[in-house]
Amino acid sequence: MRKVTVLTTLWALIMYEGAFSHPARPLLPECVERGSKGNDVDLICNIANNQYLDYDNIRLFTQNLNNGGKFNVTITCQTGGLVRMPWPFNAKNVVSIQISGCETVGYMSEALLDSQFPKELKYVSVVDVTHRIMLKELYDIMINLERLTADYECGQIQAFVQIYKNVQYSFPPPSNSLEEIAMLEQLMGTDIIQSLLSRARVCTFPNLNYLEESGKTSLSSFHFKIIESNALYPELKSLKFTNNSLHKVPEELRNLNIHFMPKLSYLDLSDNDITKPDFTFSGRDRLPLLVNLQRNKIQVIDSASLNLLTAYLNIVFDIRANPLRCSCELIKYGEHLLNRVASKAAKDVYQELRCSFQNGLVEEQRLISDRGIKERICNGLP
Repeated sequence: MRKVTVLTTLWALIMYEGAFSHPARPLLPECVERGSKGNDVDLICNIANNQYLDYDNIRLFTQNLNNGGKFNVTITCQTGGLVRMPWPFNAKNVVSIQISGCETVGYMSEALLDSQFPKELKYVSVVDVTHRIMLKELYDIMINLERLTADYECGQIQAFVQIYKNVQYSFPPPSNSLEEIAMLEQLMGTDIIQSLLSRARVCTFPNLNYLEESGKTSLSSFHFKIIESNALYPELKSLKFTNNSLHKVPEELRNLNIHFMPKLSYLDLSDNDITKPDFTFSGRDRLPLLVNLQRNKIQVIDSASLNLLTAYLNIVFDIRANPLRCSCELIKYGEHLLNRVASKAAKDVYQELRCSFQNGLVEEQRLISDRGIKERICNGLP
C-alpha cells in the first residue's frame, strides 16, 4: 500500500462519525503451523468471537527461522474477533499476509517509530476489515506529519501484489470533553488540510504488479490526486477500483498514457456508477490496454464518445452489461473492435455486447452482432 492510502485514510478519519465499544482483552487464539513449499511455513490463525491476537506475538514467532524459509501468515476472524495490527504489517521472515473479517486496533501505533522490521512482504491482502482508530492517535499523527517515516507512509514498498477490499475505519463515540473538542477543531482547520495536500514525499513501488482498492466505500477526488502526485508504479500491470460508487472516470485516470504507471495493461472500473466513458489521450500511442467498464450506468454512445473509444487500435473498452441504448455509433464501435483491434478481448466484447431499443410497444434487447441490427438502427428499417 502506498502513501495515497495513508493520507486519504487520515482525511477520511477526520470526517468520520462512526462509533465502537471497547471490549475487554480476550484470550489469545490458536495459530496452526503447516509446512508449505520448500522450507516455507503457513501460519494460520483463526480468531473466534471475543478472542484477541497481538501481531507482535506473530513477529516474535517468525523472527527465528534459520533454514532459509519464510512465513505466509493468514489471519481470519469470526464476528467479534480482534487483532492488534500496526501498519504496515512488516515482520521478519513474513513474505505474505492475509487478514480477513477482522476488527483491528493499533493501526496507527507505529506511525512515528523508526522501522524495527525488514521490509519482506511480497503479497498483502486485507479484506472485510475495520480499523478502530482513537481520536488521540489521529491527532498525534496529524500534528506531526513532518515526522511520519517513509516506512509508514509508503507501506509495503517491495510488494508484488496488494489487495484492499471493503476496508473501513471507526471511531469511538464522542465524549464531548473540552480536550476532544479542541482536537477536533484543530483537525478540521485549514492548516491541517493544506499540510495533507502539500506532502512532498513520493513513494516508488518497483515491484508492484497488481493493486486493488475496491469495496463499498466511496473514494474521494482527494484520493486520486495523491495517487497521481505522490506515487510511482513502474511495473504495475493491473489496477482495480471496483464497487467504489464512482460517478465518473477520475480525472487522474482519464489520460490513458498515465505517466506514473507506464506499463498498465488492465484498468478495472467495473461495478461503479460511471455514465460516460470520458477518457482523454495525450496524442501518443501506448501499450495494449483493456479498460473494464462493465456494470456501470453507461446508456448512450454518441459521436463524441465514439471518437474517444476508437482513438487507438490497442485499447479495448469493455462496456458490456451496461444499460446501453442502441445507436449507430454503438454499432460502429462494435465494428471497430471486430475489424481493427487484433485481440481476443475485443472479439469477446463484440460478440457479447447488447443494447436495447423500442420496437413498437416492446422494449427489445439485442446483441449488436445480430443479423439485421445495423440496418434497423443505422438505416431506420422496421
